Amino acid sequence: MKPATSTRPVTIADLTVTGKLIWLYCNDCCHEREIPLVVQGSA
Repeated sequence: MKPATSTRPVTIADLTVTGKLIWLYCNDCCHEREIPLVVQGSA
């Protein structure tokens, strides 16, 4: 898989490959959380 470049948006697959987290933020209550992405193999 190619790394993300400035010519296309970053995908969840890009984040998974690079071991990044998703950061979520609520505008209503200002709560925030980092969510790790876990890849599960097919059974």
